[in-house]
Amino acid sequence: MERRLGYLDFNSLQDKMRIKERSQSKNNGQLFCFAIDGLKRDYYFKECSYEDAITELIACEMYAKVKIPYVNYDLACINGKYGVISRSFKREGYRYTSGRQIIDNYVDSLASDLIRYKGTSFEGIIDEEYKRYADSLNSKHTSNNFELIAHAVEHHVKNRPDERLAKYRILNRLAVYHIADIILLNQDRNKSNWVVEENENEIGLVPTFDSADAFKDKKWMALRVQPIDKDLQPTDTYIEFGEFMKRSDNRYYNRFLAMMRVLTPDALDECIGNVEEKIGCKVDERVKDKIKQVYKIHYSKLRAITHFRKQMYPTLEDCDETGR
Repeated sequence: MERRLGYLDFNSLQDKMRIKERSQSKNNGQLFCFAIDGLKRDYYFKECSYEDAITELIACEMYAKVKIPYVNYDLACINGKYGVISRSFKREGYRYTSGRQIIDNYVDSLASDLIRYKGTSFEGIIDEEYKRYADSLNSKHTSNNFELIAHAVEHHVKNRPDERLAKYRILNRLAVYHIADIILLNQDRNKSNWVVEENENEIGLVPTFDSADAFKDKKWMALRVQPIDKDLQPTDTYIEFGEFMKRSDNRYYNRFLAMMRVLTPDALDECIGNVEEKIGCKVDERVKDKIKQVYKIHYSKLRAITHFRKQMYPTLEDCDETGR
């Protein structure tokens, strides 16, 4: 397929495309799922700015370096609209449930349990838990919080024969995504941006997707590790990283260090080069310089924090480069 200024030109395939779903993205651009005659997998197109589109592609290259599964994006132009295209992660024979649905279902179950166990010794416990987590769904809280997510995932998998393993697989993968989000300054791991994939024999998270808000140093709006009653406090990437270090065991901290050793500013340069080779042209210098400058400063801050931790805990052992 031909490219126009780096974008795949889908305009010639208009007569072979069938739109299956359509909505508006958060930036008021088009977002739709479509099928192409003769191809089995569905595709998603998201209209977005050039900077966001390039960011998606660079993030994919960075994920590849640390072997994190990801939805692969490319630049695309469809019917005069510019953005990114990706193949659907959905596979035949699997069910898909977003984090938003999992959390909502859990809180709804607590409301039902209040009625079910009214007048029993469990009523007070359930009532306290319901009030704590139902409040988290209002606009004052993030509700995309590991404390709440852990309970919600446990509820989601409770009827599976592999319940304990299923819960571990989901939460472990989500923790790894969270580590990468901190390193890449990915600000958009909201509760719709992690999805559980399952059938009777398998369960886990789908590959990471929607990283257009990476390499942006702003108020942390992604997944949180602070307890629900503390997540009203102001935060940023580095406060969140401190909370992560405080609450995670050495295995995840060492996984973080392993990623840091790979995802250096030099690695970012290499990834940008890979993107330029992929799209067949140079990335706009202003966009390139902005991403590189933000990441260089961010990486230095993370190195300073980890150096301080090493001075505080000199016996902490690093893992190997694979993070295992």
